[in-house]
Amino acid sequence: MVGMVGDDGDGHLYLNNLQRSGVNTSYVFAEKNNSTGVALIFVDTKSSQNEIVICPNATLKLTPAFVRQRTDNYNLVFTPSVKVLICQNEVPLDTTLDMLKAASERSIYTVFNAAPAPSSKQIELIKPFLQFVSLFCPNEVEAEGLTGIKVTSTESAIKAAQALQNLGVKSVVITLGSAGFLLAEDGKAPVHVQSERVKAVDTTGAGDCFVGCMAAFLVKGCGLLEACQFANKCAALSVTRKGTQSSYPSSEEVKQFTQTN
Repeated sequence: MVGMVGDDGDGHLYLNNLQRSGVNTSYVFAEKNNSTGVALIFVDTKSSQNEIVICPNATLKLTPAFVRQRTDNYNLVFTPSVKVLICQNEVPLDTTLDMLKAASERSIYTVFNAAPAPSSKQIELIKPFLQFVSLFCPNEVEAEGLTGIKVTSTESAIKAAQALQNLGVKSVVITLGSAGFLLAEDGKAPVHVQSERVKAVDTTGAGDCFVGCMAAFLVKGCGLLEACQFANKCAALSVTRKGTQSSYPSSEEVKQFTQTN
C-alpha cells in the first residue's frame, strides 16, 4: 500500500488494521500536524444506496515529487514481485497518473478505478494517460463522464466501454451495481455478467471490493473474465453487510461463496 495518513488516531487505526491484514505499510506515510483523510458516508436505508463526502486532509500531501523521493523513483515499490498496480481517484490525480505511467513502462499490469467520479477538468487530464491503463474500472456514472454516453443498458455499456478503448485503454470493466458488470477485454467480444441475487443492506465499498478481489484473482492466475466473475460474487457478499472494510469477506468466506454460488 502506498498512501498518506495523518499522525492521529484514525491514521494509527488504519495502519494497524492494514498490518493485521498482512499489508506491507512501509510506504504509507504519516503527515505530522495533519489529520487523516475522512469519508463521510450517507446510506439510504430503503434503497441501500449511498453518497460519500470526502475531506482529503493529509492525502493531499501525497504528491508525485514526495512519493518519488521516498521510493527511489518508485523502484522500491515496483519490485520484481509486483504484478498489478491498482490506482483510484482519492489521492492527488497527478500522483495517480504518474504512477500508472511509471508502472506501465515497467510492464506492470495497471488497474485504474475511476472512483470517486472525476470532475470535467480531471477527465481532460486523465484521457492522455489512458494508454498506460491495462484495465479501466468505472461505474455507470464515471463511464458517462468520460465518454458522454449514458449507461442505462447492456448496449449502452458496450458503447461506453468501446469508446474508452478508443481512447487508449486496453480493457474495460464497467460495474453496473445490481445489474452486475460489463467486460470489454482487449481483443474479445464484450460480455455482460449479471450480479448475484442477494438482499442488499449497504452498497458502500462494493466497487472497491470488486476491484480488489478481481486483482487478487488475477495474481492467483485467473483469466480476466474469471477474475471478474469471482469478484462479482465477493462484491455481492459485501453488500449484505454494513460498512466498507468491515463488510469485505475473508479469504475463507470467499472460497466458500465462490464454490457454492
